[in-house]
Amino acid sequence: MPDNSAHDDLCSAEPIIQKILSALRPAPPEHRLEVLAEVQRRLAKAAEPAGDPSILILHEWGMLSARSYAALKYQLRARGDLSAERSIRLSHVATLTTAQLRSIPNFGNACFSEVVVVLDKYGWRLRDAHLSAPLNKTAEADARDKIDRRMAEQAALLERARALLMEKSEHCLDWSALAERYGRSATRLRTQLNAAARQLAFLEANPLPPEISA
Repeated sequence: MPDNSAHDDLCSAEPIIQKILSALRPAPPEHRLEVLAEVQRRLAKAAEPAGDPSILILHEWGMLSARSYAALKYQLRARGDLSAERSIRLSHVATLTTAQLRSIPNFGNACFSEVVVVLDKYGWRLRDAHLSAPLNKTAEADARDKIDRRMAEQAALLERARALLMEKSEHCLDWSALAERYGRSATRLRTQLNAAARQLAFLEANPLPPEISA
């Protein structure tokens, strides 16, 4: 017997199809295919999250600012199952509503836009995102630009620290000798480079998962 399951599925979806067609009628004919392509892209993005990194990892990589990271910890660590810093993940952030995020002290529009963009990078959304207007294009672009610049600046600083640590090791220098080469305080240089070494080790052990396809 022929398999009619595909036909049956289409028949059951007919009311949805009619609603889509009705919504598209006001759009200029030349734009309708573009709208459908955008809907398809968004459905593909919403199908399955690309990853569920912890907010600690996102912060250490520079994707989440210190303020956004602190705000999310403040909001989520009150839950008993999320008392450990490393246990707070994007999937937990996605359980929050817009109002819950907005209610966090010192959590302004820039932080809100940043968190929404980071969620989107991995295919997550706030719990009530379907009830809220999306970020306007300017706010989204600004947030993405700030994230990219912060991550690039941090990467450059860490690479510089890596080079200094290699120089110290390869030339068998003590901290005073290395500091003297660059006119720096030995104590401060040691503190900064030791912190950078710990962060480099953390990032190596905790890579960022690939972002969802654009």
